[in-house]
Amino acid sequence: MNHLILSGHDLFKDCGFTYFVCGGYSLEMFVGETTRKHLDFDISIFEENKRDVVTFLQSHGWQVFMPARAAKELILIADANDKQLDDCMNMWAIKPGANIVPTHKEGAVYQYNVLAIEQKEFNFIEICVDIKEGDNFVWKHGGITRQLDKAILYKDGIPYMAPEVVLLLKSPQFYSTDLHQRTKTPVDYKAVLPLLPEESRQWLMAALDKTYPDGYSWLLGLPQAATLYTERLMLRRFTTADEQPYADIMANPNVYRYLGTGQGIPRENIGRMIESWEGTWGHGLGVYAVVERESGKLIGHCGVRGLPCGRKEILYAYCDTAWGKGYATEAAKAVLQAHDTRPLVAVSYPENPASIGVIKKLGFRHVGQEMMFGKMLESFVLA
Repeated sequence: MNHLILSGHDLFKDCGFTYFVCGGYSLEMFVGETTRKHLDFDISIFEENKRDVVTFLQSHGWQVFMPARAAKELILIADANDKQLDDCMNMWAIKPGANIVPTHKEGAVYQYNVLAIEQKEFNFIEICVDIKEGDNFVWKHGGITRQLDKAILYKDGIPYMAPEVVLLLKSPQFYSTDLHQRTKTPVDYKAVLPLLPEESRQWLMAALDKTYPDGYSWLLGLPQAATLYTERLMLRRFTTADEQPYADIMANPNVYRYLGTGQGIPRENIGRMIESWEGTWGHGLGVYAVVERESGKLIGHCGVRGLPCGRKEILYAYCDTAWGKGYATEAAKAVLQAHDTRPLVAVSYPENPASIGVIKKLGFRHVGQEMMFGKMLESFVLA
């Protein structure tokens, strides 16, 4: 384990209040390896302990600062009774030799310079002040809650912020545009998302949807959830075990007459078709196998794919025994929440009113007809 994490725990293990590693090093603890350089070592404490942490750190020879309103300025905190702590939600603790160096300006105001992009020694701590209410961690910006026993995890006895909580806290657009943060966020999401337990992944996706109801387009280049859940359905990646049941669906004339050219798909092509669905993943795209949760049965596919013309299309198809149950709308809504890569297009055979109804329920606008697959199809756009 990184020596800064160990040094931090050695300092705080007997502090008398709750602390936990957060930021990039907490993700490193979860992943189990170093994925990028870290400018600083971060910990979180709860708001009720922010005066305690000042007293504790000052008693161990640290200077404690809080960011000033002016850019690149800090305010030296005199002691735990400093009134400026009332509204303080972030502090920096610094010792001589740190890669972030404060220089005195006037009174309690300091300027600072960043001498290196990677912290090497345990001489700088960023303290993030978080909120808890009862047994819940609360994200102050979005009102999102996570049970404390799920928000704070342990590795070798060292507490750290759960990775799904860290990723949520790194979701504001600032982290994708700021000069120092924008290269870190994609690395963090890419390293962590594939390793998240399903419950943690679903909590994160639900939290993102609640926080950003109009979408979070700045995260679209990041990996998408590999599994989505609705009340009745599970949407997951295709596997080779899906070939035969998927072939059975695609061999049904009630199904294939409304797909593509309206011709059936030979059994020997199903494997390549599934491979093509797998090839759609990335950059907001992905086609899922749709499974009925109660029965565990594969009932079709739903997802977003890229078209040769550069547009992105939502597509779906289901076995005829799944028709009339609202599954198509239910699955497509989940896909749009996870892959909101607008503008999107959708097409349907004119003689398939059920599919046209689904498309309209999703908010797509009819824009006329266009020729695709050698057929004149109804065309829709979701802007």
